Amino acid sequence: MLCSHGLSAHREIRQPDPNGIPVRQCSLPFEPLFCGRLGFSVFLNFEAARFRMNTITNIAAYKFASLIDLKPLRERLIRDCKQWGLKGTILLSPEGINLFTAGARPDIDKLLAELRAVPGLESLEVKFSESDHQPFHRMLVKIKREIIAFGVEGIEPVRNPAPRIAARELKQWLDEGRPVTLLDTRNDYEVKLGTFRNAKVIGIQHFRNFPDAVRRLPAELKQQPIVTFCTGGIRCEKAAPFMIREGFEQIYQLDGGILKYFEECGAAHYDGECFVFDQRVGVDPTLHETESAQCHACQTPLTATDQLDTRYVAGKSCPYCYRSTEEQRAAWEAFNKAMGNERYALEWCSYREAAEAGVKAMMTEADKLMSHPSVKQAFEHFILMCELTKEQQNGS
Repeated sequence: MLCSHGLSAHREIRQPDPNGIPVRQCSLPFEPLFCGRLGFSVFLNFEAARFRMNTITNIAAYKFASLIDLKPLRERLIRDCKQWGLKGTILLSPEGINLFTAGARPDIDKLLAELRAVPGLESLEVKFSESDHQPFHRMLVKIKREIIAFGVEGIEPVRNPAPRIAARELKQWLDEGRPVTLLDTRNDYEVKLGTFRNAKVIGIQHFRNFPDAVRRLPAELKQQPIVTFCTGGIRCEKAAPFMIREGFEQIYQLDGGILKYFEECGAAHYDGECFVFDQRVGVDPTLHETESAQCHACQTPLTATDQLDTRYVAGKSCPYCYRSTEEQRAAWEAFNKAMGNERYALEWCSYREAAEAGVKAMMTEADKLMSHPSVKQAFEHFILMCELTKEQQNGS
C-alpha cells in the first residue's frame, strides 16, 4: 500500500509519532521511519537524491593543442564513451579537440580524466550545465582537419593567440561604461535568441563567411577596442587573431564565451538566452534549458512566442519558412520558368501536390506503426546496426 507520502510499499509499519501527529500506517522502501515531520524530511531527502540520479551533466570544452596518433585515440574514446553511456560529439584534429558531451556525472568525470591524460590536454577546461534529459541522440568521435571550420590558412591560436578578457573583467568594463564594441561572431540564427546589449552583429550564415564580413566593417573600428564573443569561445580563438592580422589594433576575445559569462556574471548586460547546438536549443543566464525549439524544416530557433504562431507546425514549418499553397505553387512556377520549362510548370506543381499528399499519408501510417513498443525497439536496433556498418565501412 502507499503511505501518506505516496511511496510504494516494501514493509508496513506503525510507529508512535513523538511530534504529536496522529499515528498513520506507513510503508517505505527503507528502514522504519517516523511518518511525521521527521518522515517527511527523509522523504524530501530521498526525492532530492533521486533527482540527482536522474540529472544529466552536460559539458562543453575545447583546447587548441598539437595532437598526434588520432586514430587510436578516436577508437579508445568511442569505445569508452559508449561503455559509460555517454552521448554527444567529440572532434579531434591535429590542432586540438572540441567536444559537447552529456551523461551521468561519474561517467563524465571518467571521460575528463581520460582526456586530461592525453599529452597536450592536461589543462583542458570544461563548462558544466545540467538538464533533466539527454540532449544528444548518439555518441560520435570524428577526426577533422580543423576543430572549428574557418578555411583561412595561417591562423594558429596556439602560436599566436589574441589577448583574452575574463567574464568578470568584461562585466566591470560594461558597468563602468567604457567605450568598447562587443562583436558577435556567431551566425544570424544563433543571435536571434539573444546577445549582449548593443552588440554589433557581424551578419553571417556560417563561420566561414566571417573573414569577408570583417573586411566590410567600418575602417574607424580598427583603432577602437573590440571584444569578440561566441557561444563557448572556440570561434573567437580564430576570429580574434584573424582580425589582428587584418589590422585591428585593440582586439580581445571573451574567455569562455557566453556560457562562461553566464556562469560567472549571469544576465548582466545580456538580453535573451544563448543558442546551443543540441536538443536543448537554448539556455538562459542561469544555464538552464529554456522553452525555445528549433524548426525541423529550416533549422531556425523558435522562441515560445514563435511557437504560438499559427504557421508553426511541429516538424513541418514555422513563421520563418511557412508558405501558403499559393506561394508554393508560385515558387515552383518561378523555378521551372527559370529552368526553361515553363510549359511543364503547372503540370509539375499538380504532380508535386499529389506526391506530397501521398507522402503525408505514408508518414501518418508510419507514426501509427512506430507507436507499438516492439516495432519501435526493432527500428532502433535497425538504426544502430546501420551506424555500426557505416563505421566499419569508414575504417573505424
